[in-house]
Amino acid sequence: MSIHTFELVRSFELSSKGYRQFKELKEFIIADSKKCGYFFPHREKQIKRIPKFKGQGIRVILYEYEFYIAIKFIVTLQSVLVRNDLVELISEKDAEEALNIVNWKLINWLGDDYSVDKLTLSRVDICSNLHIGSAKEVAAYVAQMYRTGTIKSFRIMDGKDYGEKFNKKAGFTTASKHDGSELSIYDKKVQLDSQKLNTTGADGVLRAEYRIADVRGFCKANGGKCGSNMDTLLWYIENSGELLAEVLERFCIDAEYYKLKEICEIISYKVKSKKLRSRMCRFAELVAKRHGILNARKKLEKEDCKFNSRAYKKMKAEFERINVNPVPLPDRSKLNTLPSLFEWLE
Repeated sequence: MSIHTFELVRSFELSSKGYRQFKELKEFIIADSKKCGYFFPHREKQIKRIPKFKGQGIRVILYEYEFYIAIKFIVTLQSVLVRNDLVELISEKDAEEALNIVNWKLINWLGDDYSVDKLTLSRVDICSNLHIGSAKEVAAYVAQMYRTGTIKSFRIMDGKDYGEKFNKKAGFTTASKHDGSELSIYDKKVQLDSQKLNTTGADGVLRAEYRIADVRGFCKANGGKCGSNMDTLLWYIENSGELLAEVLERFCIDAEYYKLKEICEIISYKVKSKKLRSRMCRFAELVAKRHGILNARKKLEKEDCKFNSRAYKKMKAEFERINVNPVPLPDRSKLNTLPSLFEWLE
């Protein structure tokens, strides 16, 4: 587990001073682009992608809107070290080296005001490769996570967002309605294939990726000190494994998957309380029918006036104790059971 990508941005004030500073920056970049033989985008385009560090892991974008002018740097750490591996994640030691390279390149190009610590850290992606072993099992986990649904304040992005229909073999993304953070679960090989990129090492790899928009808020909420941008990025790299596991725990239960019939049989055998057995079996039925834990929980709250947050937490803990996930495998599935997703976390 590690950081995959992060974003740095400098926004300019919507004042005469801010417009002047942005104009000077843009004129320098235009001149530099021509000097280096790069094609600069047509001036009428509001989003200008600058090829300054093409192939070096740093994407540069200029935004020029009526109410927003800014320059953004999107950094992919693995590519900063000019490595062709598109699957494996960068180590903690290499990540620190890559950060220093990024810092040097930005200062050398635009001056001290564009060092990593002088810009705003606007996004951090923490992710893990889950080496499942086969494409069929990867697709099964993607489908089970999709059936799990989402949590309150998040929504699954659909074809309207991506411009194409959901592909259960490729993966999906669920996004926060409040701060824009996103959790993606996808088949790494299918993703690289769709972009016609090198898929070496991607067979049987499920990628779990959490894109954090409120970088400092998330850091503070998880006990980080959030000092300089460099220190904050290093904290994310050092703690990425624990952080991603905690994020996934919000979305799914750490337990094995079974078909609905087997779920009810295990519950009947292992759960002593008759009332709890009834709730758990009914909950699994509702998850299968209503597609997702959140929808099933809302339905059960309507059916049972005593089923509140406390009762849900108790039921969830019992599912974990007996190692049964309430999201059933499809009856037509060739798989009779599937290990907990957490068993594959590195």
